[in-house]
Amino acid sequence: MKQRWLLSILSALALIYYAMPRLSFTEGLPGYFSLLWLTFAVIAIGGNLAAFLYAESKQKEMKKAFKEEKQRYYGT
Repeated sequence: MKQRWLLSILSALALIYYAMPRLSFTEGLPGYFSLLWLTFAVIAIGGNLAAFLYAESKQKEMKKAFKEEKQRYYGT
């Protein structure tokens, strides 16, 4: 699962690297589009980075909850 998040982060970084020379940060509609596009790209990177960093602890919590649930039903 971590490979998917890492691949998403790398592809978003590649998109930013490819798009930066083509984006125009001037006044008007092209400037607003460039700023909004860059904002969404940074949000996508941040979300995938957060999922990548916290994935292991979440899996441990789920395993612990599953063990507790199993003990509750089966008494083992």
